[in-house]
Formats: sequence, structure tokens, C-alpha cells
Amino acid sequence: MEMRPDILTELLAGRHFNMEERAALGLLPHEVLRYAEVRDHLASVISEREWFPREYVAHVPGHAVDERLVIQRLGRHRFVCHASRAQAIAPTVLAEESHRRFWSARKAADHFLRWEHGLPGDLDGWKVVRNAA
Repeated sequence: MEMRPDILTELLAGRHFNMEERAALGLLPHEVLRYAEVRDHLASVISEREWFPREYVAHVPGHAVDERLVIQRLGRHRFVCHASRAQAIAPTVLAEESHRRFWSARKAADHFLRWEHGLPGDLDGWKVVRNAA
């Protein structure tokens, strides 16, 4: 993988780079990224941080629902993926929250990549594939 690790971390955290930024950073043309390398990079990042991409905040009734997935590292082999999404039940919108435990950084990273970014697939214009030729 040729992409700079700091750039990949920012993309996985949800940052969007406009075309001027991509050109200035030498990110054009978009390279094809291998899923295993992206997953291993994220596993490394979440093994070093307590939260990724940011701290989880539980929903407060009456406020907008923050529909994001967040990873929390509780220990060397303990991770929790916290997720919230809006559930429309007329005439109100409720927050549905889930908390899923993982015993490895790779499994937590797989879960995050699938449910937060739909990977393998498109990551803000970069193609992420299972096997790159």
C-alpha cells in the first residue's frame, strides 16, 4: 500500500479530502487499496487508542441521532463497537443503540470497515478490494 498511513487513518475516521487537497498531497490518481492492508492498518490504530474515530456519546432523547460506529479499546484483547442509528416510529424518531464486543483488533476493524464504510468497496473515491492484481 502506497497511501500514507496518516491519510488512511483520516479517511477511515470520516474525513473527506477535496480534489485540491488530493492533488496537493500527491493522492491523485487514486490507487487501489487492498482490504487486508486497510484492515491491518486500522487494527494497528485501534490497538493504540482508547477510542476511534472519537469517543462514543450515548444518545440524548430530543437531540439528533449521531449515526456512527465507534470503536473503544478496553484492553489488549478487548474491544467494543458502539453504534447508534435513527429508527423512525411515527410520529417520533428513536435512537437504536448497540454494543458489540470483540476479542481481537482485527475482528473489531473488520466490523467497523463493513458497517461504517461498506468495505470492500469505495472509500471516498479510493477503491478497496479483497485481492488486488
